[in-house]
Amino acid sequence: MDYVKIIFHTNSEQIKEMIIAFLSEETITGFEERDNELIAYSLSADFTETFRNKITELKIPFSTKNVAQKNWNEEWERNFNPVMIDKNGRNYCFIRASFHESKTADFEIIITPKMSFGTGHHETTFMMILQMSELTFQNKSVVDFGCGTGILAIHAKQLGASNILAVDNDPWCIENSIENFEINGCNDIVTNLVNSFPNGNYDIVLANINLNIIKQNIESISKSCNQNAIIILSGMLIEDKNEIFQILEFYNFKEIDYMLKGNWISVKAKKV
Repeated sequence: MDYVKIIFHTNSEQIKEMIIAFLSEETITGFEERDNELIAYSLSADFTETFRNKITELKIPFSTKNVAQKNWNEEWERNFNPVMIDKNGRNYCFIRASFHESKTADFEIIITPKMSFGTGHHETTFMMILQMSELTFQNKSVVDFGCGTGILAIHAKQLGASNILAVDNDPWCIENSIENFEINGCNDIVTNLVNSFPNGNYDIVLANINLNIIKQNIESISKSCNQNAIIILSGMLIEDKNEIFQILEFYNFKEIDYMLKGNWISVKAKKV
């Protein structure tokens, strides 16, 4: 598969976040942030004239470049830096690629991100992991909805979850997740290619996705949650806070707490 590299030329963090939120509703397979650029990756087949026109309407300077899949490893190896997630002054979770040196932390996750979203660099993944650290995962049934690289499913396994399902609507994400599960010794995590939330009986739901996808699937999420199940949601901007709280209340979820980082929010709630 070949890809189109969409390079937005901006050094504004607010504009970058707006672009990510805007494109998260499209068939984007990954993002890469640099000082003066935000790079989005799309399958060549998905980068239609209609898609280009939609991006043009943002009125943000951009350029495109065709990228062959075989060249991607070189691309991310040049730009992927390790991430240390700090909790209460200690090294909680160190996220790195296989070619980085290990560092002392409570947990370590090795990620080969390729075209998938979820390396710990983005505020939403960072907050999801911190909110996960406050839960009891031991012997819980967990679903990672929109798994990307599989990073959240891996951390759920590290925290003791016994039954984990990782799902995404992108075949490349499923392939990438399986690779990362093997690297981290999590071969028993089940993966599935889906276009909507999978039916089941879950104790914990992890969903680092955008607001529209949450709205489209929240009824199914509610029906598939066991009593007192916990859901952690992110991928939403601060201005979405009141709307997501109203949606959760309507579907019988009680807010426990939320986190803010940059212009992003992560929400934890319980099924009641």
